[in-house]
Amino acid sequence: MDQSAAMGVPAPAPAAEPSAPPDGRLRGLRLHLVGLVLAVLLPALGFGGTACWTALRSYRSAAEARLIDSARALAAVIDSEIAARRAALQVLAASSYLDPAGDLAAFDSLARNVGTAFGGWVTVLDRSLRPVVHTLVPSGGPVPGSGGGIGPGGGGVAIARVFETGQPTVSDLATGRNSGRLSAFVFVPALRDGKVLYVVGMPILPEHLARLLRGQVLSGQGAIAITDRRGVLVAHSEDHERLVGQQRPPRSDQEPRRVTGLLTGRRLLDGKPIRTAYHQLGTAPGWTLWVNEPEATFIEAWFNPVVALLGGGLLALCSGLLLAVGLSRRVLRPVHALVRHAERIAAGLPPEDRPPPPPEAAVAEFEALRMAGLRAEAALRRGDARLRLALEAAGLGSFEIDLRDRTATRTGHVLPARPGLPLDGFSLERYLADAVHPEDSGRVGAAVEAVANGASEHYRVEYRARNREGAWIWMESYGAVVERDAASGRPLRIAGVARDVTERKAAEARQWLLMREVDHRAKNALAVVQAAVRLAPKQDAAAFAAAVEGRVTALARAQGLLAETGWSGTALRTLAERSLAAFLPAGAAQGPACTLAGPEVELTAAATQPLSLVLHELATNAAKYGALSLPGGQLSLSWQVDHAAGLLRLHWEERGGPPLVRAPERSGFGSRVIRASIEDQLHGQVTRAWEAEGMVCRITLPLTHVRALPPETTDLAAAP
Repeated sequence: MDQSAAMGVPAPAPAAEPSAPPDGRLRGLRLHLVGLVLAVLLPALGFGGTACWTALRSYRSAAEARLIDSARALAAVIDSEIAARRAALQVLAASSYLDPAGDLAAFDSLARNVGTAFGGWVTVLDRSLRPVVHTLVPSGGPVPGSGGGIGPGGGGVAIARVFETGQPTVSDLATGRNSGRLSAFVFVPALRDGKVLYVVGMPILPEHLARLLRGQVLSGQGAIAITDRRGVLVAHSEDHERLVGQQRPPRSDQEPRRVTGLLTGRRLLDGKPIRTAYHQLGTAPGWTLWVNEPEATFIEAWFNPVVALLGGGLLALCSGLLLAVGLSRRVLRPVHALVRHAERIAAGLPPEDRPPPPPEAAVAEFEALRMAGLRAEAALRRGDARLRLALEAAGLGSFEIDLRDRTATRTGHVLPARPGLPLDGFSLERYLADAVHPEDSGRVGAAVEAVANGASEHYRVEYRARNREGAWIWMESYGAVVERDAASGRPLRIAGVARDVTERKAAEARQWLLMREVDHRAKNALAVVQAAVRLAPKQDAAAFAAAVEGRVTALARAQGLLAETGWSGTALRTLAERSLAAFLPAGAAQGPACTLAGPEVELTAAATQPLSLVLHELATNAAKYGALSLPGGQLSLSWQVDHAAGLLRLHWEERGGPPLVRAPERSGFGSRVIRASIEDQLHGQVTRAWEAEGMVCRITLPLTHVRALPPETTDLAAAP
């Protein structure tokens, strides 16, 4: 799949492929070898001299073609490096973090990962050339001033061109205003609603290109260089540090006029003649890659063979013809393997299990071409691997829809392949019917049809899809037209990206439910506080304040417990410990003064607040009049779960308090709070008995107020 199409943005127009020569000029290598042997070995010296001259011209043409092919292959390596950066920047530019309401801090973290992967940095600039993100600055540090390189090749011109045209571009070499380093930049637009909101850039460091060039210099070649559109040297395989940034000497009579060509008649500073092949880069308009080779390489390679050919031509005529036929077979076998390998790469197919074998005829040029092709292929695959890494780091998956036959191809980052949903060649209608939620399939199909019918250039839609385990996940998909019919302009192909947003949707739902729960609890707490203020005894100001303060504290305690658990409820034991701790001597909780016993029970959020008030009122009464009012007094709180009756039973018992003369004749405010909380709010029952040893209170609650129950192993006969 085209990498720019995988980003979900329109792909740039591909560079024109070199046209093949007419069929009449094509000759097989076997025929050339036989013709060469015949021409060289003819007995006539005159014809032998002509054959030698022809052979020399043929070799020169082959050497020049090889030099040009080397320039093309090296240009492909540099193009792949620039294309990889541009593709990674297009992924970043499509991120929702750069939307008008996006999260630039989150984008900064993502951009740092991408910048590190490419050995550089990432910057995002607005129309005033002010960086809003710059990964050279430490995270959270101040963003530097206006960007753009200093000098005629400065990035400001390129940035303005991106804002004007909305197309990616590559700047000329210049000194960075913020980095202070010589570099060129790849800039891509961050389009939102058809307008360029930001420009995202990444440097092309000359020293990185120089290392690539030094690694690509072949035996017999001179130097390799790259110049920008102004003719400034961006990188050089020899003495890079001295030459980078210098202007290449102009040659107006032989300047490049085509994409690829060969310049002759040039000399080095020491006077040695050279031949120079050039190829203009497709990803950086105006940039040119230069490869030179000393003329002496040609002469030294062919001087001795020509002398031997002239001296032994008469004796080797017959044997030469036979050897030519046999040699052509050996030479053509690896050549055919190279051709098959190149055709698989050009068709986008995976390579064979092993690389093409080395030429059996040990022809240096074929071996050099084979190695150069393998290096170019490896560089292309490294760039593709970086792009896949950027997609995986961003949690994105790419897809492509062929509108002509309604088939689709995708990567498996979001929805892995399964028997009913392969990665390529599947029907769009089948995907909508089998993988998309029935409530969402119509909406997704309508979004795609709107783009297919030309009503929209792109679409963005959220929908539910079934993953490999059969569960529904939320997907966010963005697609755009990347290919149209040249005659009618009708859309032919849609490409885009998709990501799993299930966690985000779940977080939004949880946040909404939590807001509603907090609102309900806050209103309920305010109502209880209002009742406590209205019903508390007002004859004594100190008693009034103490009563209100204690009950508000109990409410606050319940609110704190609920906040700790995200408003999902709380453990009954924890609620009891927190509620009784304030009424017990230091260190007495769970000690001699108080005993808690019962299974692990999780209360609902709705039951936490009323039960906290009930325990507060019981403990307050015990501290004033009951077991906790005298040293040595004890109270116990136990609970049991009655699964059969569907009830939670609580037993409060006091021992060792003041002797009871008679039971209270009337109910105070605390008793009314207990009864209202248990019976009115929780729909339970409460009974109190004033026995000689102390007060006993029994409370029963429906199990609907219990969020998590223990196993049904409770022995109810042991309950108090």
